[in-house]
Amino acid sequence: MKIRTLFLALASASLPALAPAAELKIGFVTSVTGSQAPVARDMIDAFNLSIKNLGGKIAGSDVKVIVADDQEKPDVARQAAERLVERERVDLVTGPIITNMLLAAAKPVSDAKRLLVSINSGPSDFAGEKCSPNFFVLGFENQTIGRATGMAAKELGFSKVAMMGWNTPGARDLAAGFKQAFPGTVVKEIYTPPSQQDFAAEITSLKALDVDGLYYFYPSQVGVNFLKQLTQVGYAMDRVVGSYLALDHIMLTQVGPEVAGTNVVSLWTEQLDNPENKRFVTSFREAYGRTPSAFAAQAYDLPVLLDAALKRNGGKTEMNALRAAMKTTPFPSVRGAFSFASNQFPIQNFYVTKIERSSTGLSYAVRSTLPNLKDELAEKCPIKD
Repeated sequence: MKIRTLFLALASASLPALAPAAELKIGFVTSVTGSQAPVARDMIDAFNLSIKNLGGKIAGSDVKVIVADDQEKPDVARQAAERLVERERVDLVTGPIITNMLLAAAKPVSDAKRLLVSINSGPSDFAGEKCSPNFFVLGFENQTIGRATGMAAKELGFSKVAMMGWNTPGARDLAAGFKQAFPGTVVKEIYTPPSQQDFAAEITSLKALDVDGLYYFYPSQVGVNFLKQLTQVGYAMDRVVGSYLALDHIMLTQVGPEVAGTNVVSLWTEQLDNPENKRFVTSFREAYGRTPSAFAAQAYDLPVLLDAALKRNGGKTEMNALRAAMKTTPFPSVRGAFSFASNQFPIQNFYVTKIERSSTGLSYAVRSTLPNLKDELAEKCPIKD
């Protein structure tokens, strides 16, 4: 397995020769620097570990993973994707964490007739009428994870909620999904820019509301700050619901024990009882000395899927051949049962968990399962095969 980092400012302007058929080249555009850097690290580590656990090859081919930093800037993400498909001649592109970065990378990858495989965000715009044969999602459709969170809020007995979160396309997708599934009343919605770090005024207004629940979406360090400020004013955390995007394993090591009781919806937990997940969690802890996040689980699945698909189609990396094999080939996901809907977005379980204190710190306790959820836009997708 060959790994190197592509720095756009230093990359050569010359065009390399096409890769030999025996080598699979994967472009990994992600936020190596910026607020999402810890998530990027988890995903890159899991991706590389997955290849290592496959024997260092995918379907018998050597693998070169080329990592490009999008710097959390859409223009940089687009340029990185262009360079990967035009100069590096990668077979597929993956890696964006933030929806805006994924959207920016989509056109150059599509124009080059390569596959773009999201191991995180799945914009609702790409799930319905604008679905594309060259776009797969191994993470989640944004509105679907919002719907799962709304279903959890109903299950938890919430009837009147306030909503707070980022004012970004992906966050708005999640909020829309929550409102679709939550049968109660949304009393107030507050959306803030990603740069905002102080929520004192908004939290004060929340405490004055007649609500029995709070939905929130603040990821990474912003989410850590939000949760700390929420607990500092004595907010009842068992009345708070969100997804793992806003309280993942990485964040869990940075917040205090006061967040115990928070309700978190996830598509994966380390406790899932299947052989692939047990191997993943054990080998990740051995390799990196920490527990993997759900983001890591999403990234780990892609090499496993590629290995199964390429073995099935005889190693054909041409876009249509690879796409057909990926869409229909079963593979041992760390999440357990997993398949693709007609729009190439996931059908998978979600889990309602509660943050609990344990002898080793904070952990996720599974309360219930929301089985076989898929996005409601698939029926509008014109892809027929």
